[in-house]
Formats: sequence, C-alpha cells, structure tokens
Amino acid sequence: MTTFQLASASSFDTINVGGTLTLDGTLAITTAGGYVVPSGASYHIIGWSVLVATGFNPVTDINFSG
Repeated sequence: MTTFQLASASSFDTINVGGTLTLDGTLAITTAGGYVVPSGASYHIIGWSVLVATGFNPVTDINFSG
C-alpha cells in the first residue's frame, strides 16, 4: 500500500519519478492535524516521465469530511 498524507493546501506528500513509473497495489490518502479538504480541491501528488501501468486499484481511506 502506498499512503499519501494531506496536511494543508500547500503541505502534502508527493512522489516525483524522473524515469518510468509503474503503479500497482492500493493507494491510501489521509489527512493530518485536523485538516479538512475543501470541496473541489485537487493535489498533484504523483509526477512521472513515463507511465507504464494502469494505476492503483483500489484507492482507499479517503475521508475528506474531517
């Protein structure tokens, strides 16, 4: 499982891959310190040069309601 944590609009986990990125497994996204994600917010958490796999399956633990 890969976990990303959102602490604020400007403080969140990221991963940037300069080469080939292969995605597999489960992605969990959590919040920290009482942060409540605003409706419609987006976060660029993964950057890559070449994407090989189709993605994470499933995405779990997303609870943006606070």
